[in-house]
Amino acid sequence: MSTQVVEANGRLFCRRLAGDGSVAEWLELPTTLKQPLMALVAEVAAGRREQSDFPVPGGDKLVVRRAGGGLRLERLPVGFPNEGRELDVSPDALPLFLSQVRGV
Repeated sequence: MSTQVVEANGRLFCRRLAGDGSVAEWLELPTTLKQPLMALVAEVAAGRREQSDFPVPGGDKLVVRRAGGGLRLERLPVGFPNEGRELDVSPDALPLFLSQVRGV
């Protein structure tokens, strides 16, 4: 499994791809959260905190936490459908994911 971070139409899409290249999970955020996302991911990945969160416009909350050597990103609900709210980043995909988040 690998990850992909892309920006399109004012949205950030963080995706975990299956072996066949299809999207297995994704997390969608407004582009305005690019800097907070980068900071949260870096802080938790570096082990400075086990979990960190940031408000998402519309009342949701983005939560990034350590999970089995990788990261778990979740957008906790208030007013959005359940799809596109969570993403697991495995330990082997973490270096690529960090560079993709920085490069968006």
